[in-house]
Amino acid sequence: MKILITAIMLFLALPVISQIEATTKEGKKVLLYKNGTWKYVKAKTTTATPVAPAAVTVSMAAGAASTEDLKNEAKEFSLQLINTYFTQDCDSYYSYLSSEILLLESSAALTLTDEVRTKVCESVQRAVSDKGKTLQDYLNTYKLELLTRTELEAKVGRSLPEHFNTTDIEFYVVGFEPKDVSTAKFIWDDMFAFLIRKTNGVWKMKAPLGG
Repeated sequence: MKILITAIMLFLALPVISQIEATTKEGKKVLLYKNGTWKYVKAKTTTATPVAPAAVTVSMAAGAASTEDLKNEAKEFSLQLINTYFTQDCDSYYSYLSSEILLLESSAALTLTDEVRTKVCESVQRAVSDKGKTLQDYLNTYKLELLTRTELEAKVGRSLPEHFNTTDIEFYVVGFEPKDVSTAKFIWDDMFAFLIRKTNGVWKMKAPLGG
């Protein structure tokens, strides 16, 4: 009876409203109609807006950007190293080398002793046969690829040694293939294929791939 009286009073006060929602003394929701009738309001079921897909998309986009950034870093480092061949700067080349160099044919790493440094410098000085060429000439003439281990193994058709395995960030640099096969070569191919790794935030040349 209380509900009915409340409904009549509301309709007299607000004649333009066809139905309104009210709350009973017991706290239940009811709809009051203009003709004096009423009914309980069913509880609304709400569906949470899914957010997982958006989160995954953001995560994937961030991962893609990170990979691209790393590749740009790796390319810049590789070009700095390659430029030492054109400037004949052995000291700078040494600074780009890891303290221990991996070798394809042996699981024993090569330590940079003074004797090894001397031989390495001889290789740096032989890397470019035409001393009049510059890094820009190289970029105009040769392709520079940065490959993952899987991509390199697919390219050469064989697996790399197990002792090359790592959990560090790495790229395999292949930069001895001319853009035009008819172009006269002016580099020593072996010096333009190497492995670089980023360990503790620093890029280093970890292994030569030529030979």
